[in-house]
Amino acid sequence: MGNPFFRLWERLTQTNISRTLTILVLLVIVAAIPLTVFISQKQQDIRQRASSYGIPTACRHDLDYKWPQAGACDPNKPDCNSIIDGCYDPITLTNVNAGCYDGYNGNWNGNVWGGICNLVEVAENATTPQCTTNADCTNGVCTNGTCVACPAGQTQPFFKCAGTNTCTKLEGCGTSDNSTCSASSVGQSCSMNCPAGQTDPYCDYQPNSAGGYSCNEFHDACGTMSPQCRLENGLCVVIPTCSGCQTLNGNTCVDDNTKCSNGQTCSSGACVCPAGQTNPFFTCQNNTCVANSTACGANAGGCTAAGGTCGVTCSGCQKLSGTTCVDDNTKCSGGKVCQSGTCTCPAGQTNPFFTCQNNTCVANSTACGANAGGCTAAGGTCGTIPTVKLILALALQGIGNYGSNTSATLTRGNLNPKTPTRTAVIEVFDATGRAVATASAGVVFTASPSATFTGNVDMGALASGNYRVKIKTDRYLKKLVTGFQTLTAGQSTPVPQTLLTVGDVNGDNVLNILDYNIMADCFDSNHTISDAGGKFNSAACQSHAEKAFADLNDDGIIDGVDYNFFESNLSAGNGD
Repeated sequence: MGNPFFRLWERLTQTNISRTLTILVLLVIVAAIPLTVFISQKQQDIRQRASSYGIPTACRHDLDYKWPQAGACDPNKPDCNSIIDGCYDPITLTNVNAGCYDGYNGNWNGNVWGGICNLVEVAENATTPQCTTNADCTNGVCTNGTCVACPAGQTQPFFKCAGTNTCTKLEGCGTSDNSTCSASSVGQSCSMNCPAGQTDPYCDYQPNSAGGYSCNEFHDACGTMSPQCRLENGLCVVIPTCSGCQTLNGNTCVDDNTKCSNGQTCSSGACVCPAGQTNPFFTCQNNTCVANSTACGANAGGCTAAGGTCGVTCSGCQKLSGTTCVDDNTKCSGGKVCQSGTCTCPAGQTNPFFTCQNNTCVANSTACGANAGGCTAAGGTCGTIPTVKLILALALQGIGNYGSNTSATLTRGNLNPKTPTRTAVIEVFDATGRAVATASAGVVFTASPSATFTGNVDMGALASGNYRVKIKTDRYLKKLVTGFQTLTAGQSTPVPQTLLTVGDVNGDNVLNILDYNIMADCFDSNHTISDAGGKFNSAACQSHAEKAFADLNDDGIIDGVDYNFFESNLSAGNGD
C-alpha cells in the first residue's frame, strides 16, 4: 500500500477539489484537539467552583449537570428543555422551573448548549451564601443562606432551666428564663431566680387519690413552699404534725420535757406527773386539806381534795364533828342507822328480812324489816297451802265379798278379817308418768254394805290437773286406778273403787316362788297362827319376816284357802 505519509503528501500537493477537502479536514482535526482539552478542563473547574459555592452535589446529575426539581438526579430526564425539570439556582438556592440558565442573556428561560445547564455561567453568576447554620450568624438565625437578626429582647441561642432543673441550650431566637442557667452551665443543675418567699423547686400540699393529702413537687417555676411540706433528698415529703408536748426530730415526733412545767414530764404528747403523783396534790395543814398546784406531788394526810377535814380519821358511817367522830345516819341506806360507825338495822329488824308470798318465803334486801309468815330464809314453804285429798274405797281379794275371779270355789272372802285397819300407800303421777306425790293413810274395813276398806289421804300441795293414781297394801300387788283422775287443790276427790290382787307375801310386788316358799314353811291347816304347837311357830316359818302375810284371807290360819288364792292369782305375775 506504500507509505501513508507519502500518500498524504501527494494528496496535499494536488490542486483539485479533493486536495482542498483534505486540507480542511486536517485543519478541523488540529483545531478540535485543543478545544476538547479546554472544555474538559473547564468542566472540571466548574465542578470545583460549583462545590465551593454550596451547590448540592447530591442533587447534581454528573452526565447533564442539572438539578431536577425533585431534589435528586433523574436519569429519565437528561435535558433542561422541560419547565417541570428546572435547574438549581445557586443564587436563590432554589430549583428554577423555567428551564436552564442562559449565560449569554443572564436568565433561566431557554434551551442553551443543546439542553444542558451552562455550568460555567451558573458558577460565574453564583454568589457566596452569607451563612449555612445559625452558628454563622451573630444574634440571628440562618435563613436561605442569609442571617436574619432576632427580634428585640431575644437572642440566639437562648437558655432555659428545664426538665428537672437542668440548664438547657435552645437553638433559634428566644428569651432566656430568669434562672441561673447560662452558656457556661449547660447540662448542669440550675434554679429560677425567685422573688423573696418563693423557691424553685417548691412543694404544694394537695389532696391525693387515696382520700388524704400528699406533697407534690413543682420544678422550673417559682412558688411558695407549703408549711406542711419540705424537701428531703430532692423529694417533697409531708412534715409530721406533733401534738401536745412533742417535738419533731427528723421525721419522728418525740416527747419533749422542756415543754412541760411544774415537775411534769412529757409522755405520749401529754404533760403528766411521775407515777404516784398528781398536780395539784393535796396535803393536810391544820386539820384541813389544801391544794398545791405549783409542782407534782403525792397526796398526804388522807386528803384527796381541797377543803376536807384531815388529821382525824373517822371509820365507817361516822363523820368528823370538830375534832370528834360521831355517827352519821345519812351515810347508811336501806333503813339502817349508824351505830358506832357501823350501819345496822333497828332492834328486831334485819336486812334482808323474809316474808311469805304465795306460800313461798322471799327475801327483801332493800330495807330493814321483821321476818313474817314464819319465814327465816328464802325459798321455804309458808302460809296455808291448799292440798289435794283423796277418798279411797279398796276391795281386797279374800276379804268381804271379793273372791277369786279364776276360782269357782273362791267366790267370797272372809267377812271378819283379823286386821280390819290397814295402811295403804298411794302414789300420784303426772301425765308424763313422773311421780309427783307419795303418801300413806289408814283404811278401815266396813262390812256393810260394801265390805270394803275406806279412808282419806292427804297428797300435799299439788297443782290442779289430771293425774294417774296407784294403790298398794300388805299381801296385795300394786294396782293402777283406771283412767286419769282430775284432782283439784284444796278439795277432796273420790277415787273409783279398786280391786287389789292378793298373794304378794314378801311385798316385792311380784307373785313367784319366793312367796310360795314362805307359805309352804308356814302352812298348817290344823293349827291357827296363835297355837304354840302349830307350824307357824316352827323355826322354818319364823325365819320369814313376812310370815304373817302368808294368811292371805286374814282368818288366822294358813291353810288350803290361802293356797288356793295364791295358786289362782299366780298367773298375774307383777303388780302395776
